[in-house]
Amino acid sequence: MSRKNLISLGDAIKAYFKARRFDEQILENNLKGNWERVVGANFASYTQEIDLRYGILVVKISSSVVRNELMMHKSVLIKSLNESVKSNVIKDIQFR
Repeated sequence: MSRKNLISLGDAIKAYFKARRFDEQILENNLKGNWERVVGANFASYTQEIDLRYGILVVKISSSVVRNELMMHKSVLIKSLNESVKSNVIKDIQFR
C-alpha cells in the first residue's frame, strides 16, 4: 500500500460513523443529555420527547405556558445547545 492512501485511525472511525449515521445519533443523545442542563430542571420536567431531524430539534412539551416561555428564548437555546455539543447541528427548534 502506498503512503498516499493511508489515513489516520481517527479519520477512519469518523468516516465509518458518518457513513452509518452514528454521528447524528451520538449528537442527538448528547443533546438529550444536555437539555436539562441548558433549560434547567424545572423546564426539563415538562419535556416529554426530544428528536433531532435534519437540523431541527423537535421538542414535545406538556405545558403550553412552558412551551411559550421556551419559544421566546429559542435563539439562546439554539446557541447554548450547539455549544454544549461543540457543533452547529441545530438550525431551528420546534416546540410541540
